[in-house]
Amino acid sequence: ALVSECYSGIALSLFLAAVVLFLATQNIIIALVATATITFIVASTIAFAYFLGWKLGILESVVFVMIIGLAVDYCVHLADAYIQCEKESREERVTFMLRRMGMSVMSGAFTTIGSSFFLLFT
Repeated sequence: ALVSECYSGIALSLFLAAVVLFLATQNIIIALVATATITFIVASTIAFAYFLGWKLGILESVVFVMIIGLAVDYCVHLADAYIQCEKESREERVTFMLRRMGMSVMSGAFTTIGSSFFLLFT
């Protein structure tokens, strides 16, 4: 039951993330690509936990769903910067996106990792 509930929570969260991404970007392609990125982040996290030999418990179930929320934040910022670029080519848009939001997203990632460090001792 725990496994099916975990997957149901992940599916619901991914669906809601796709809706939020579409509403934020007003672009279905960007929303789908960002949702696929979030899906791969969740899948790699689950695979990492599996390879470490972790068993699926309540804490792991909650974390797998929470990861979606963390990943959406970064994807929305990057997708928004990509859309705001007025250049035509994808390469120029990606360069603009990374210059505009790359440091902010990396700073957010470092602070998230840094705050998680203290949870290791609880």
